[in-house]
Amino acid sequence: MPKTVNVRVITMDAELEFSIHHSTTGKQLFEQVARTIGLREVWYFGMQFSDIRGMVSWLNPEKKVLVQEVKKETPLQFKLRVKFYPEDVADELIQDITRKLFFLQVKEAILSEEIYCPPESAVLLASYAVQAKYGDYNKDVHRLGYLANDRLLPRRVLEQHKLSKEQWEERIQVWHEEHRSMLKEEAMMEYLKIAQDLEMYGVNYFEIKNKKDTDLWLGVDCMGIHIYGKDDRLTPKIGFPWSEIRNISYSDKKFVIKPLDKKAPNFLFDAPRLRINKSILQLCMGNHDLYIRRRKPDSIEVQQMKAQAKEERLQKKLERDQLESEKRKREAMERERQQMEQEKHELMMRLSQFEETTKRAEREESGAAGCGAGRVHRQDRPAGGGQEGEGGGGGDMAQQGRGGGGESNEDEGGAPQRKDHCQLGPHCSFPHPFLFILLLLLLLGQRERAQRGEQHLQRRAADAGHGQPSQRGGAAHRGGEESAPSAAAEGPELRPCKCPGRKQEDPERRPSRRERPSRPRQVQDPPPDPHGQHQAEGG
Repeated sequence: MPKTVNVRVITMDAELEFSIHHSTTGKQLFEQVARTIGLREVWYFGMQFSDIRGMVSWLNPEKKVLVQEVKKETPLQFKLRVKFYPEDVADELIQDITRKLFFLQVKEAILSEEIYCPPESAVLLASYAVQAKYGDYNKDVHRLGYLANDRLLPRRVLEQHKLSKEQWEERIQVWHEEHRSMLKEEAMMEYLKIAQDLEMYGVNYFEIKNKKDTDLWLGVDCMGIHIYGKDDRLTPKIGFPWSEIRNISYSDKKFVIKPLDKKAPNFLFDAPRLRINKSILQLCMGNHDLYIRRRKPDSIEVQQMKAQAKEERLQKKLERDQLESEKRKREAMERERQQMEQEKHELMMRLSQFEETTKRAEREESGAAGCGAGRVHRQDRPAGGGQEGEGGGGGDMAQQGRGGGGESNEDEGGAPQRKDHCQLGPHCSFPHPFLFILLLLLLLGQRERAQRGEQHLQRRAADAGHGQPSQRGGAAHRGGEESAPSAAAEGPELRPCKCPGRKQEDPERRPSRRERPSRPRQVQDPPPDPHGQHQAEGG
């Protein structure tokens, strides 16, 4: 015979395998499982197995594992299940692992219809189960059909309401969206808070018969013992709270409940088998012990567990808040980046349009520049000398634009020749009057600057005294004494400078030869320009 035996323990979310000795007790195996999964609230749980008769039984912690009527398999099969339920899950369940195991087992009981659940509550519970599994709803991730492979509603509810899977999913999705920012552990707890108000939650049922041989149901839960009718396990007919029970005992197949009130009659019933009475007694003892324990101050171990669990949940909440804050910041930055990209795209489009408009305007301006210059020449030529337009070989600007000084508007065949310029006037193709005015102002400004520059050069030449009198000096000399009164009338009298660093001039000193005014020379007008080049340079 081997010294060790392989066993497999199935929890609600994992499978564990161990090797135990022949002398290992049920308590030792249970403690090994609890240490492996980190479970400390061991008083709610027990080890289930199928006996040699096929009935589900609880492993006795005081006896050896191999001496109990465990079905002979390799490896031996056990299940870690909730055996006792608390009165209030929110106040009594401490660890997250405990809450998770409760949640999974209660959900399985509801889906398998061991616990009756009305349709409206079933949909709400399903939404909390979805939140516990998938987290927050995200329309980009949780598309239509994301719940198709999940078992979320009891079969009775599905058959009672003739709705398609898509319609059920839509109803669950509406509630799922409402649970945004809820942690998975919080969703499990909300599930249990609703489930604990169901009539069949936490009740272990056993078939019994009373003295009249009437089939009944006996239910044991955290609050006491209840007697139900055969066809109704929701509403008890008789109830015995733990605080009103004086004694519980059984003898063979007979089970006796003695009330605390000695005047009240005892309740006797028969169980089909002796083993059922043993199971009833174990459940009654365990629930009664927890009932008494809950009404006493918490032990040091429980206080430490609560403090540690509170700190862990606070830390998780802080981490979750930090993640949410970072997520919101990332979303804000992403929105800002998208907005900047959109603005950049709009600016690039506007810049492209502006560049196209500018290029088109430049092309139109360059095409109209010659036309504008020609018009300026036509306006300036009469002022420069009316005989130039009548002179031979010159002509006006319109004749130059047609390709020659003396060519006519018609070709040799007599057909009119097309004008290859802007045609300012009634047929002007310039895009906008404002641009034409701007171009004209630019041309006039260039002409004025050229004239000022020429005058400045002439003044510098006169001041330098190289023997080349300026036109301004010549004009003044030709005027002689006749221009003196007008000069005096134009401005105040000029006095000699008395600066200390400058030599003062003697009014009686005879000017030197270099300082004497030069002999006036007769300035001849330039020859007429038949093509108007002189005006173009001035412009």
